[in-house]
Amino acid sequence: MTTPHTESESTAPAVRAEQPSVLDLQGLLKGSRLLVIGGTGFLGKVWLSMLLRYFADEVEHVWVVVRPRKRKDGSIRLTSEQRFWKDIASSPVFEPLKTMFPGDAYDAFLREKITPIPGDITEEFAGVPAEIRDQLRGRLDALVNSSGVVDFNPPLDYALNTNAFGMQNLVALCRDLGSPGSKGLAMLHTSTCYVAGDRTGQVDEVNPLNHPFPKADTLAARHWDPQREIEECIDLVDNVRHRANDAFRQSHFLDQAMKNLRDRNEPRRGTALKKELEKVKRDFTDKQLVEWGTERAQYWGWHNIYTYTKSIGEQILADSGVPYAIGRPAVIESSLTYPRVGWNEGINTSGPLIFIGVEGKLDLPYKPGAVLDVIPVDLVAAGMMATLGELLEGSQKAVYQYGSSDTNPLPIVRLVECVGLFKRRHYQAKGKGNPLVNMVQSRIEARHMHLDDYLTIGPKVRAKQVAKLGKSLQGMARGAFRDVLTPAVSALKGLSKSLDIQSRIIDQFIPFTATHNYRFSTRNTRDAWSRLPEDLRTAMPFDPELIDWHDYLLEVHCPGIEENVSPLIRDKMSKDAKPLAQHDDLWQMIEEVADRHEHRPALMRTHEAGFARFTYKQLKARAEAVAVRLGQLGVKRGDRVVIAGRNHPFWSVAYFGILRAGAIAVPVDVNMEAGPAATILRSSQPALALLDDLARENIEAACLAADEAVPIHDLLAICERGAVGSLSPYEVDADAVASILYTSGTTGDPKGVMLTHGNFCAMVASIGRLFPLVQEDRLLSVLPIHHSFEFACGLLLPLSMGARIIYLDEVNGDRLSYGLKEGRVTCMVGVPALWQLLERRIRGEVKERGSLVKLGFDTMIDLNLGA
Repeated sequence: MTTPHTESESTAPAVRAEQPSVLDLQGLLKGSRLLVIGGTGFLGKVWLSMLLRYFADEVEHVWVVVRPRKRKDGSIRLTSEQRFWKDIASSPVFEPLKTMFPGDAYDAFLREKITPIPGDITEEFAGVPAEIRDQLRGRLDALVNSSGVVDFNPPLDYALNTNAFGMQNLVALCRDLGSPGSKGLAMLHTSTCYVAGDRTGQVDEVNPLNHPFPKADTLAARHWDPQREIEECIDLVDNVRHRANDAFRQSHFLDQAMKNLRDRNEPRRGTALKKELEKVKRDFTDKQLVEWGTERAQYWGWHNIYTYTKSIGEQILADSGVPYAIGRPAVIESSLTYPRVGWNEGINTSGPLIFIGVEGKLDLPYKPGAVLDVIPVDLVAAGMMATLGELLEGSQKAVYQYGSSDTNPLPIVRLVECVGLFKRRHYQAKGKGNPLVNMVQSRIEARHMHLDDYLTIGPKVRAKQVAKLGKSLQGMARGAFRDVLTPAVSALKGLSKSLDIQSRIIDQFIPFTATHNYRFSTRNTRDAWSRLPEDLRTAMPFDPELIDWHDYLLEVHCPGIEENVSPLIRDKMSKDAKPLAQHDDLWQMIEEVADRHEHRPALMRTHEAGFARFTYKQLKARAEAVAVRLGQLGVKRGDRVVIAGRNHPFWSVAYFGILRAGAIAVPVDVNMEAGPAATILRSSQPALALLDDLARENIEAACLAADEAVPIHDLLAICERGAVGSLSPYEVDADAVASILYTSGTTGDPKGVMLTHGNFCAMVASIGRLFPLVQEDRLLSVLPIHHSFEFACGLLLPLSMGARIIYLDEVNGDRLSYGLKEGRVTCMVGVPALWQLLERRIRGEVKERGSLVKLGFDTMIDLNLGA
């Protein structure tokens, strides 16, 4: 257990300098060498820019730790140097420096002053390589750290790694880099005012060891020890992970993974199942770690895991013996003036709230008289400068808070009011979009409500009500009501999800707006800042008492959010949906859909008496029969097999039979002339060719005239039932070639493109998200099936979704109409010529019904085009 320090105890080295009346920051920084961690973040970049803007001549050099970007396999995608120039040096936050050093002088200045180095605070010595530590040891004046997890409730292990173990690694780094005989390199560490937890009202800048947890006034302090907390949290994490391996949990995870994949119409075997199983297990452990970590944090008086682990980190630093100062910002928001008015970056604290208030309807729970401690980022950076000055001087206090609530509190009522006013102004001035929608939106204002009302009628309750309504309608969306109700069900699901997200965002603010009313003292910060020379106080003001909140919110912060943050949120919301999980190979896809849809029709073909049907189970069985026969004909793994014929269920059967035999399909245009066909045969060197009667007329001569005659077999006959023999083991993977597709090049000769099983499976997964077919869909296939467009979208995609495919016995206007009507087709793959054919036929039928019908039809078309 740690021994509490008294407030009079210094965090400085043993010999304490006498505090002068003026804090000569320029003199203290003269020739200084600093190590900065967290310089890629919102606050870190502003502080670094301000440091170089006002102390360019004084600061000798800054080493900035930039974590390299890695690929999934662990290889480096962007080095520290590359990421610095991409993410930091290019940021608008450095515009003041670009003004000071125009053109090439800017890059030259940064190269002179800054060296990016690799690092990661979750690793030993914060990930700084040994060779770099050897170069820096004894040469640095201070470490400035503004890194850390900012998610309110991350999984406990993740928060510990960054905020607790990360601090242990930073302390070890400071001890390693300090001058010989010193206690270590001095550290300015940024934390958060909200480590106050359940304390409310006045919160002073107290050494964290003096009040180690928020309920220290009511719970026995002897049971608290940050090191013990870490050890017990490690045990908790290990226990959760161990329990996740229990047999009944493993069974449940498998069931849940299978259900998730089934609900998303994704493969339930192979790599897709393995990844989903890992995700389900990870979601379970994360949820448990959030719940158990939150329970532990709230027992000691913190609201969430973030502030709990941040406070542990503070105490590790305070008890380390390393010279330190802790900077605690409140809610960091848009800049007042530096680097420009309203600068903001990333999806920060109030950004989502204001976005909800502008784009929708914000209901913010509040407590009468409650305030939100908002502080502009440039004021925080200025406070950090003054803190760093006292740290370098050796006169530092343990804690410096950066906030506004002690001198100029922002009432929650005023915040909500100003968001509503900004929204009204935004939509009234908006020149784009529907004027009626803009008018309605401008009148839907944000509102504050008591917590009891929020819990009764807030977004979480509305989300459940909407979801319940959606489920009721989904049960009715069958038969004749399907087309009408399905869009409504989809819209209600989207609304329920939106309300649920809104609820999760707003719920995190309840402790700060509705149950507590903080006033964070900034006395130490104001005292340090007031010691700066007048010119620096003018250049780097820390004067929250002068903020006009009405002006700041309407003219600075909300416009800053709209310009810098809202586009990020919109991009995140409209980001292309990730592809569906893909099958490992095409034959696995057939096995999957045959097991899942068994007796549902997969392939249909028109004939005089109606439709011939082949179920998914029959498709697989017939493809296996083709594979048996191909094996008996001498086809081996890796052999090429030409396939050419009209669009027909048996073309699809034969194609998958070729794959099941381990061979490679070479689809050829059924109408191809002998010359180009001979070129394909010469290039592909097939073992045999599967041709229907029409393909024989065009291609048979080329097969017989090849250097080595290509054996020809009837495409339809090889797909019949009754093959006798055994299947060879299936030994094909995603990297194996599935098809060689030939297209005409600029020389006129067909050119072969080898496409693997993985290529096709990835393509189907991608387009499956864009065109989400369901098993009730019926696709009419009329484009040539050998063509890659029809093959991917008209064969592989519908089969992967459990839909059915309809082929025509003859491709003409009458049979097309018959197929569309009698087959109750819901989708088609087409090209402009096909749509023009359909349009001519529709217009012809309309014209036959008389001039009045034609006039009405033309009028509706014109209205539709003008909509």
